[in-house]
Amino acid sequence: MLRHSRIALLLTTLVAAMLPLAGSAAPEDLRVHDLVLHGGLIYDGSGGKPYPGELAVDGDRIVYVGPDRNLVGRREIDVHGQAVAPGFINMLAHPEESLLVDGRALSDLSQGVTLEVMGEFSMGPLNPNMKALAVARQVDIKYPIT
Repeated sequence: MLRHSRIALLLTTLVAAMLPLAGSAAPEDLRVHDLVLHGGLIYDGSGGKPYPGELAVDGDRIVYVGPDRNLVGRREIDVHGQAVAPGFINMLAHPEESLLVDGRALSDLSQGVTLEVMGEFSMGPLNPNMKALAVARQVDIKYPIT
């Protein structure tokens, strides 16, 4: 029985000694991510020079952006020669009408726009004459004005 106690004590000591080593690695280094982009030029939004690195995504969250760590992903994409950047802000957007017809904003999303500042003019309230004029001015994008 004494021998089993010594083995248990030895194993407990080894595990305890290894815990700080396991804890020193960042969590994203230890797991498989949903998506990893390898080798792109990271533009981090700070205004500094871009640098080669990786980006990891889990679910709908970016969990790592930074220098290469050889991260592993269920899906991995080599983006050498490509820019990896945060979403762009469109400070003078006019998608009001197209968003009424198709709310997906695919034109802006395909260009990397993730925030649009709108409100230069009001879409309402409108009196009956203003509604009729707005309907008459519709060209290729048509939608009901209520």
